Amino acid sequence: MNDNIKFQFVNWVDVVGLCNSIYEKMVADCYKPDIIVGLLRGGIIPARILCDLLGNDVNLFTIDIKLYNGIGERSEKPIIQKFEEDLIRGKKICIVDDVIDSYVTMNAILNHLSGENIKTATLHCKKSSKIRSDYYGEIVDDDKWLVYEWERHEFARETKIRSELC
Repeated sequence: MNDNIKFQFVNWVDVVGLCNSIYEKMVADCYKPDIIVGLLRGGIIPARILCDLLGNDVNLFTIDIKLYNGIGERSEKPIIQKFEEDLIRGKKICIVDDVIDSYVTMNAILNHLSGENIKTATLHCKKSSKIRSDYYGEIVDDDKWLVYEWERHEFARETKIRSELC
């Protein structure tokens, strides 16, 4: 792990507020997907919150994709687990993740599901990202490693920081 990484903790209140902001932007655009696809692992919780805001007729699916092996440690390319694309073909889809930094993960999913009616949503976009998601909660500095509530124990294990996190 790079010792120069600065951490920004994102609590539950922040997450809900960011999801509400994304939802309001979707409403302003008159956009309502048929299906929300949460990218595992970081996108599943915001995806579920957005489904709740959008209504019971929006279905939730997940795709498992991994780019990072640990804090600041990337693989050469994202690994996408098997997914039944036939279940979502022909539907309005919104792909949800926690953060876009390099756009590598989101681009891999968009290429994997090419030809579909797809939009993207993320809680955060890094300033240097060449492409931003269609809907996002806020833009954050590049030098921050975001730590969300749902990964705080993983973070504590990897960094050996336990004080107020556990």
